[in-house]
Amino acid sequence: MASCCVETGLDGSEGVLGIITEAEFRIHPVPEVKDYRGYVFPEFSAGVAAIREMMQANVPTAMIRLSDPDETFFYNALDSGGAGVDEGDQAVFCLMLVGLEDDQATVDDALMRSRAIIERHGGMHMGEAPAETWYKGRFETPYLRDPLMDRGIGVDTLETATRWSNIVHLHDVTRSSIMSTLADNPAARGVRGIVMSHVSHSYRDGASLYFTFVFPRDLDREVEQWLAVKKAASDAIIANGGTITHHHGIGTDHLPWFPTEKGPIGLAALKAIKQRLDPTGVMNPGKLIE
Repeated sequence: MASCCVETGLDGSEGVLGIITEAEFRIHPVPEVKDYRGYVFPEFSAGVAAIREMMQANVPTAMIRLSDPDETFFYNALDSGGAGVDEGDQAVFCLMLVGLEDDQATVDDALMRSRAIIERHGGMHMGEAPAETWYKGRFETPYLRDPLMDRGIGVDTLETATRWSNIVHLHDVTRSSIMSTLADNPAARGVRGIVMSHVSHSYRDGASLYFTFVFPRDLDREVEQWLAVKKAASDAIIANGGTITHHHGIGTDHLPWFPTEKGPIGLAALKAIKQRLDPTGVMNPGKLIE
């Protein structure tokens, strides 16, 4: 194929429509200032409204992450080693982390504007410590997955995206579907899983929801247990206006829900492009298009 830039979106086809032969990179100066801060909101919907306003007001943020109450509680317990944490005292507030990176004047202006919006939606400034802790250890948590699995604990993630007006609803129904499916497929009586979520990527018209679920594995039927959760969550996402994936890709796991999301005309168009570009089907067969 002719050379192309990554910006064309060809990489989003998961290799079924072509091969990237050339890529262009934008190089930016190292930011003069990095300012990362934490805020808390009394409820998830208030934090969502604040992020939406920041995005649509073009506040130049490097990162915004809004954890729901379950994720806020989980990471607070993890940071403290469980000391003084009791499930009966589970937090009902939501932690938001906001990162700003640029020259000093731009960061100062963005900080003033973001704090005004956050406070208008009921958020309270918690200082730099929560965000700095997250920034320093943000790549460490994924490494816990394998040791947890070695000890009979399953950990997995899934993500979706939707328009702003649907974020809270989609969060609630997807979380509920995962929780109820884990309850229906327990490893043993009296044990249950944990489901947590955060807004991970934000845009003018909507955002991504990222879910993490941790659960005791049923070692006699662990694959069936995971498949039940994956199907329930994916069904809920498609039935409630979410996309089947935001950035993890379609692949074979999400392929069963892809035709429903794209519809017969959209799928037929993709298949026609595939037939034209790759008539013998040698490029990543079975991914994205059956």
